[in-house]
Amino acid sequence: MKYKKTRLLQFYLPIINQGLQIIALLTAALWAIWNWHQWNSDSLNTGINVDFDYKSKWLPSEKVCRYDVNFEVINMGKKRIDISSEVLEMIKAPTFNFDNHYMHIGGYLNDKEGESIYEKEQSIYVSKLDPEERYIKTISVFAKPDEEFGFIFEYKFMDEDDQMLHGFKLELDPCVAPKFK
Repeated sequence: MKYKKTRLLQFYLPIINQGLQIIALLTAALWAIWNWHQWNSDSLNTGINVDFDYKSKWLPSEKVCRYDVNFEVINMGKKRIDISSEVLEMIKAPTFNFDNHYMHIGGYLNDKEGESIYEKEQSIYVSKLDPEERYIKTISVFAKPDEEFGFIFEYKFMDEDDQMLHGFKLELDPCVAPKFK
């Protein structure tokens, strides 16, 4: 009886050992492929998400409108993103009043429809954005009253090769002076 148990162990032990080695190799291979995909895949290089909004306020002492554009940039990717500069452009855009709501004419402006009134490129305060890191900024813009023209606020983030990493456009309502009776 003892001889049979030893013989069975001698027969099954190498099979179990080899099976466990194969499982360990397959597990290591899957882990290596998953890890490479998570950290080196080209599809995960871009992961910038931008949330933005604005508030406008009439300043009676200066007789201008102040627009406060707030935005938050979040690196949603798995790799650090290097941002070398940011470009801000304000475009004066014609509008029309429809039922007390101002609407910009056309979704995209050509040279005849819009006039760039301000453009600035500057180095960014946070040049490297780690995964899950946030960059919050507020930009204030002042405008004189003009019910016929609103603004399109365009913001772009550029890398070292001057390639755009992310950009967004925000339509700002025209500056309207309050009417007093």
